[in-house]
Amino acid sequence: MGLSSNIWWTRKARIRAEKRLLSNAFQSQLLLLWYSFFSVAVSIYYLNDPQSQISATYWVAYSVLVLVMSCFINGLSFKERASLIKECYIGLKSLHLKAKHNEENGDDKVTLSIISKDYEQSLNACENHTDEDYVIALCTDYWSSNNTIVNADPTASTSKPLPASTITHVPRTYQKIQFFFYFIKRLIALSFLYSLPVIIMCWLKS
Repeated sequence: MGLSSNIWWTRKARIRAEKRLLSNAFQSQLLLLWYSFFSVAVSIYYLNDPQSQISATYWVAYSVLVLVMSCFINGLSFKERASLIKECYIGLKSLHLKAKHNEENGDDKVTLSIISKDYEQSLNACENHTDEDYVIALCTDYWSSNNTIVNADPTASTSKPLPASTITHVPRTYQKIQFFFYFIKRLIALSFLYSLPVIIMCWLKS
C-alpha cells in the first residue's frame, strides 16, 4: 500500500471525523435546548403546587445541572475541533496529488521523504480520527462505489470507478458489523438522552 493510498484514506477518515463532531455539536445544542425547556416548564408547574415543594426543589436543582452541562459541552469545543480537522484534510488533498504523481513517475526517494514529513506534520496539526471514523469512511465508500474503488483524484470533475481487481481496501466482516453497531449504539444513546427528562418525571410521579 503506497503513501498516496494512506493519505487518501486518512483524508476520508478525517472528513468523517469532521462530520461526527459537527453532528455532536448540533445534537448537544438541541439536547440542552430540550432539557432547559423541559426542566423550566416542570419547575414552574411544581412551584405552583404547594404540595410538591420537594419535587420543585429537585427540578430547580436539575435546571442548575443543565447549566453545568452546557458549560461542559461548550468546553468540548466541537465546532473548533471540526474546523481544525477540516484544515487538515484540505491540506492532505494536495499531498495526495503529489504522492500520486511521484508514484506514477517512479518513486523518487527524496520527494517521497519530503511528502512523508509534510504528511506527519499535517497529522499532528489536529486530533486524530477514531477507528470508527475510518470504518465508516471505508464501508461508505465501498458500498457507494458498487464494490469498486472510486478514483481518488480530487481534480476530476466526476468520480470514475476502477475495475474491482484494483481494490486495495475492502471492509472485512467485523468492520461491517462495527459500521452498523456504531449507528445502533448512537441511536440508543440519543434516544435515552432525549427521553431522560420524561423518565425522571415519571419516576417522580411514581
